[in-house]
Amino acid sequence: MTSEQTWISSQRAVISQYSAKIESCIEGGAWQMLAFVLRSRECYLRDLYSGTIAAQFKPEMTVLAEEILGQDKLLNEIVETQKNIVRQKQLAFGRNKRALSKYDQDNSY
Repeated sequence: MTSEQTWISSQRAVISQYSAKIESCIEGGAWQMLAFVLRSRECYLRDLYSGTIAAQFKPEMTVLAEEILGQDKLLNEIVETQKNIVRQKQLAFGRNKRALSKYDQDNSY
């Protein structure tokens, strides 16, 4: 493996770690940690793509950017799924709360 391939592989590994942390935060509902991880990843990517090394490996960096966008699309789908789950729980909670209220009204003496 050439030094260029090694460098690209190491960048992919770092980005993969960020994706795993982001997914873990989303699935665990760790929203404050998610915000921190996203800011950290943004700084990392900004540094990565603004350096002279990025210009040196432009074709590889383009492929890497496309992979990141693909990962972000999957993470967005996970977030949407979590939002739907929360929405369903909120609706069920509201129905249960109204039912309990009605029960209390019907059975008050």
